[in-house]
Amino acid sequence: SWLDCSGIGGCKVFWPVNWIAVLIVVVFSQILGFLWYGPLFGKMWLGFISRKQEDMKMTGGTIGGSLITALIAAYVLALIIGNMGITGVGGGMLAAAVVWIGIGAMTSLNAALYSEVHKGVWMLNALYNLVLFTGAGILFTAWPSL
Repeated sequence: SWLDCSGIGGCKVFWPVNWIAVLIVVVFSQILGFLWYGPLFGKMWLGFISRKQEDMKMTGGTIGGSLITALIAAYVLALIIGNMGITGVGGGMLAAAVVWIGIGAMTSLNAALYSEVHKGVWMLNALYNLVLFTGAGILFTAWPSL
């Protein structure tokens, strides 16, 4: 069990994940983001945020932050899928989609509602995360451990 509270000294949490799969998801997040906000939906996204391509600057902080958030999200999703005993590609996709809609989509929608972000921006971001999460869910069930 990943959470063992039976011993003296309190609970011990075991967090085994396939770190190679987690790192692949991090790389996938960057490739998907480049395609999603570039050739696939870049013009639409820039229109929603009222910016031009030349206005966009990629800083080390932006890229580093993106890598860190992708790493944490991939790790947590791998924990959920692995420790709940979810198997099969369909199970991984479903689990990832449930996590996305229940946590990712709803918290980002709530933030968008209060910050008056264009709903198209929210939709593009949310769908990007749905594709990312379901892709990760497929990988984590297809390749659960080394």
